[in-house]
Amino acid sequence: MRTTTGIRVRHARSCPGKPCRCQPSFEAFVYDRRTKRKVRKTFPTLAAAKGWRADAGSAVRKGGLRAAPAITLRDAWTTWADAAERGEILSRHRRPYKPWALRGYRADMDNYVLPDLGALRWVTSPPTTCRRSSTGSSVPVRPARRCATCSCPARRSIGSIGGS
Repeated sequence: MRTTTGIRVRHARSCPGKPCRCQPSFEAFVYDRRTKRKVRKTFPTLAAAKGWRADAGSAVRKGGLRAAPAITLRDAWTTWADAAERGEILSRHRRPYKPWALRGYRADMDNYVLPDLGALRWVTSPPTTCRRSSTGSSVPVRPARRCATCSCPARRSIGSIGGS
């Protein structure tokens, strides 16, 4: 297959390479000079990737498309916790969080999650990463109950902060 500028073929991890036995996806990207970052998107077909790249290149030049800012897990957590303390974010029962619940979330995040994962970009650190990363870290292994407690506000912060 011929290479196309700005489009990268992404094979499955289990793909042996040659001959390819997977259904590869295609990652198209354009460079945004204003933010000095790449804007990327993955597509199932090469034609879709080419079409998006042509449209995105034009949108970047006109200023209509920009690279998303890098939000770390620590930043997302701080934003969520501050908004929850002010009463802007409600619990699933549509009531403000109780102070004891917020204290517990804050303690669990500070003790179990943020030391290992706080510097990761928010989009690359799903809540399930907590249990996987705990085995190789210097912090003691976290109980599964703590991981569930820690990831609860982290999952909710996706919608309230605007992460993807």
